[in-house]
Amino acid sequence: NNSFSYSSAMEYTIKGYLLAEKLDDEIEMNKCLHNICMLLLQYGRYGQPLKDNPLGFEPQFEQVLSFFAKYPEYRHEQAYPLLDMGTVKMFEYIDTEDTNVLIDAKRYYSEAQLYAKSFYAQYIADTGLLVVNSYLYANRQSSFVNDSREKLYKRYTQQKIFIED
Repeated sequence: NNSFSYSSAMEYTIKGYLLAEKLDDEIEMNKCLHNICMLLLQYGRYGQPLKDNPLGFEPQFEQVLSFFAKYPEYRHEQAYPLLDMGTVKMFEYIDTEDTNVLIDAKRYYSEAQLYAKSFYAQYIADTGLLVVNSYLYANRQSSFVNDSREKLYKRYTQQKIFIED
């Protein structure tokens, strides 16, 4: 998706979805649906109607999450829509400054931690929680946030060294 412009990336991803639908490949359909949502989020269009929508519905991360939640063998893949829903909530918080939105984001990131198997997904969940907690607790419990930052950084550098070795 990052190799193309928004319109090209969206066109190819939608074609992938429609092809997977023809082949009745639900996992690929949901992966494409997730990528469509990611493109929308990346370009600030998530939650807005798709122009000339060939899908026949408006894509949402919740659709992807509900598919993966039905199949325990795909638990790792379930982490990604949870991470992205946390990100959606963080963008929503920037617009609304509603603390309840932060609490929702924290719930999504926390649940993603349960399913994330890759270093990448685990690190994003940890970082998302750090950001959410920074907003929630920085004014009241700055030592909690500072301790969390230090622990996350130490764990990241240890894992990075381990991976490079």
